[in-house]
Amino acid sequence: MGGLMWLLSLIPKLFVGAGILPKISKFVVIALVVILTSFGLIQYGKSIERQAITIEQNENYINTRERIDDATKDNPTGDPAIALERLRSYDK
Repeated sequence: MGGLMWLLSLIPKLFVGAGILPKISKFVVIALVVILTSFGLIQYGKSIERQAITIEQNENYINTRERIDDATKDNPTGDPAIALERLRSYDK
């Protein structure tokens, strides 16, 4: 326990005074801020991209569902899978 207390008592001595550690620690803090900001911006960009992809997929689903509904409204007892195949053949 005494060794731990001695180690903990060194910490304030390293950060206080005109030693080299305070000068280095400023650069370390600046580097960490830059790195963490860059990481945060990258993650934010990825989340925006995932949201855009999800929105596009949902819009495609809505368009396809509307086309299937339009194709089956004339024959409501028909199979939607057959209507979807017919729509796919029209897209070719």
